[in-house]
Amino acid sequence: MLTSEEKEQFIRQIPILGEDGQEKLKHAAVLVAGAGGLGTSIALHCAFAGFGTVRIADCDRIERSNLNRQTLYRLHDIGKIKADAAAERIRGGVTPYLKVEAVNMTITPDNVLKITEDMDIIIDAMDNYDARYILADAAEERGIPFIHGAIDGFYGQVATIIPGRSACLRCIVPHPPPREKSLHSRPRQALSAASR
Repeated sequence: MLTSEEKEQFIRQIPILGEDGQEKLKHAAVLVAGAGGLGTSIALHCAFAGFGTVRIADCDRIERSNLNRQTLYRLHDIGKIKADAAAERIRGGVTPYLKVEAVNMTITPDNVLKITEDMDIIIDAMDNYDARYILADAAEERGIPFIHGAIDGFYGQVATIIPGRSACLRCIVPHPPPREKSLHSRPRQALSAASR
């Protein structure tokens, strides 16, 4: 049952979720896979929404070029492992029951079931399809929802995949799109087109 303080804190979303829905979030665990531009925002909002457990998985280190869009990091975080820094930034002060966990490993077929253990939902904020497919397969095996999100320059996509009720990730994206390293040309093209 929600406390009076929790009802006050979540007063703006309880009309959408209902008190039962908010209570479910309180006891739910979410894996946010990827702690880059998309993942840092997702992890933060999962904590603010009232999830009981937020597990953040990423093994990359913070670079200066991350600071303009990866909202949980600061200058003094450069060089730190993203999952650790993101978890530390979110931990404490959001709700008294929030548990934040950091996972510092590359997601592989050998460890994915350990990484996804005890999770109720997986949110994909990864930057590569090999890991996405591994996570989607784990969600399918565990029978839990998989939220796929991807950003490339000014383009984004999102899909909710429910095992046994919706198309799988491989059905939606059977072949990974080519990885482009030169995203810098897109903004200039967009700006020049807008100025015509």
